[in-house]
Amino acid sequence: MKKTLFATMIAGALSVASAATGSISAHSGTEYVFRGVSVGDDLLDFTAEVETHGVTVGVWAASYDVGNDVSDTEYDYYIGTSFKGFDLGLTYYDYSGNGYDFEAYVGKAIEVSDTIEFGATVYYGIDGGIDEQAILELSAGTSYKGFDLGVTLGDVDGSVADYYSVSIGKTFEYAGGEVAPYFAVSGVRGQSTSYAGVAIAF
Repeated sequence: MKKTLFATMIAGALSVASAATGSISAHSGTEYVFRGVSVGDDLLDFTAEVETHGVTVGVWAASYDVGNDVSDTEYDYYIGTSFKGFDLGLTYYDYSGNGYDFEAYVGKAIEVSDTIEFGATVYYGIDGGIDEQAILELSAGTSYKGFDLGVTLGDVDGSVADYYSVSIGKTFEYAGGEVAPYFAVSGVRGQSTSYAGVAIAF
């Protein structure tokens, strides 16, 4: 029932896509890290999304190495909008036959200057392995001498899996798009991992 409701919302958003704008991006990274946890190596992913009437619908498709020359895939489907300054949305994580997660979120970003932004987001698991799991995520970002600096802290309710991430990157404009290399360090449960990558947006 929950998955059917999400599919209905996606279909409804796409049905009014006549006035839509779209974007496509690609990303390659040395490691797939999600909320401080290393999921696999050699990440390659693509994002396609459509925005219409203030509603954004998108899909994130990824392939990564889980060891012993074995690859895995993941497809995430999401829908989001803004309401009175808050970001609201739903994400369905499809682990290609290895289960799924369904999550809702509400967030708020505050710009304190032209170069500094703070954010707070609450995630809540609706179904799957994260059912009824609550996460509070705080973030801060700034630009300094052309470099983008970011810090993220996540508090997972009732879990020792609290996480953090620190990143530095730089965005270059190229042929009508953007190229953004980065380096990051993330950690969870007292362990940390470092990784790098590059994102390309069209």
